Amino acid sequence: MVEYNAIIKKFGSQGEKTGWTYIEVPAKYALRLKPGNKRTFRVKGFFDDYKVEGIALVPFGGGDFIIALNAAIRKAIRKTKDATIKVKIEIDTKEIEPCAELIECLKDELDRFIKLEELRGSEGLNALKVERYKRDATPASLLLLTFIGVVVASRKVRGGSGLHMAVGLITASIFILTDRFSTIFSTKGDLHPLLAAWLPNIIFTFVAYVFL
Repeated sequence: MVEYNAIIKKFGSQGEKTGWTYIEVPAKYALRLKPGNKRTFRVKGFFDDYKVEGIALVPFGGGDFIIALNAAIRKAIRKTKDATIKVKIEIDTKEIEPCAELIECLKDELDRFIKLEELRGSEGLNALKVERYKRDATPASLLLLTFIGVVVASRKVRGGSGLHMAVGLITASIFILTDRFSTIFSTKGDLHPLLAAWLPNIIFTFVAYVFL
């Protein structure tokens, strides 16, 4: 953890940062937090006595970084431009766990949201990326499972419709389990989100071939 006093500043005309209220994180402190890093990353700690988490450090040139102070932070610390605050920060390794409600609200802007969070240095975005890729994979999944169902139903086997129903239920259950496991391996492990979204389809393409 690093500790220092910072003066609150505010950008005038500065492109996308225009109007930002911020504090500087000099290179010497940023290097102590994450040696050799020049990209955005997240920290947690205290501004005066106000606890913060998941705050982004944005590169500002020359090895320096800045931290934007949003309205909620400014209100909590009761300070504005030119005031001095005591900063105590350390690396925040907590991953983002997006809830289902958030994903639902972001249906039309998910790509944009993911790119924005990547620029901010957010980690733990695989759940959102898997959801994004599943939107392309799901229609293919429906066609694939329908095809398997038609192939199974067209076969004449002992047991009649009862056996067909059992095979259908087992196939659907295995597909759902494969889908869940691939998602978990992506969000908790190193499986690429694109592969996680399409892995059930890849596996069940071979299953369809076997049923033919």
